[in-house]
Amino acid sequence: MSNQQRILRVLKLVRYLRGEPAKAIKQIAFQLKTSERTVYRYFEMLKDLGFELHRDPTNNRFKIVGSHQDLLPFTPQENQFMAQVIRSAAMNHPLAESVLSKLEVEDPQQAEGAGLNGSLHLGHLGHLIEVISTAIEEGRQIRLVSYASAHSQTIDDRVVEPVCFTEQYRSLSAFEPASMSNKYFNIERMGDVEILDQRIQHRDLHRYFKPDVFGFQGEEPTKGVEMELSLRGMLLLREQYPASAAQLSPIATESQGGPTYRFNARVQDYRAPAAFALRLPEEVRVLGSKEFLAYLKDLSKEVS
Repeated sequence: MSNQQRILRVLKLVRYLRGEPAKAIKQIAFQLKTSERTVYRYFEMLKDLGFELHRDPTNNRFKIVGSHQDLLPFTPQENQFMAQVIRSAAMNHPLAESVLSKLEVEDPQQAEGAGLNGSLHLGHLGHLIEVISTAIEEGRQIRLVSYASAHSQTIDDRVVEPVCFTEQYRSLSAFEPASMSNKYFNIERMGDVEILDQRIQHRDLHRYFKPDVFGFQGEEPTKGVEMELSLRGMLLLREQYPASAAQLSPIATESQGGPTYRFNARVQDYRAPAAFALRLPEEVRVLGSKEFLAYLKDLSKEVS
């Protein structure tokens, strides 16, 4: 696990333990998506940081006690250090601005007037994540207000039962009662989120499958995609689809055209890699699979 993920998990634990009622170990492990043993290690870390952790001996439930000031026992120098860690490891994370504001640390770049719109955007995303997190904890349905769907090319409200966030909080895995199916919803495409009075009704149908490189959900990716990319193509693929980094490897070549890279992965759907390859024909050479090559050929016929 990266340092970024550890920091965000501990901060999430602090927020979770501040709320009433006190939480059982199994609840905490479920919320953090980790083991009970790891939760106890985090407890020791919180104690070392100065947090007062209370355990109810009657039901073995835990919560953080003390004033708000006690909950962040950092010196100004420690605040600055925490801010530096967040900016270096997680500044693009939608919760970064929220954490920095709670540390009461000013971003010098923003103080110079840079990135105001970006700051407001990240603040909005942080708000959405906080609301969804609350709904997950309370077991309630939510309404995604003015959700922009790239698949259906529509903008409308969607009522869903939130399950969990994907890595880096980029998407929400949720069950949609209207279609009776589990789907991913991109956080950036949500206009707003409202918590409904209706409690979750279909928990036994909730499923979470780790998305493929391009964000599509399914039990096990079966479609092969192999491409050779230029340096520019590789950088553009990583920027647009960060999860692709693990499937990229340099190709040893004596070509004068610069370094090249191989992308080799199993995916749920050909649409995203096909769109990427067709958009950058000078940067991408498709090597396989046969099915992917056939898909591209058919797609090219439809376009022409």
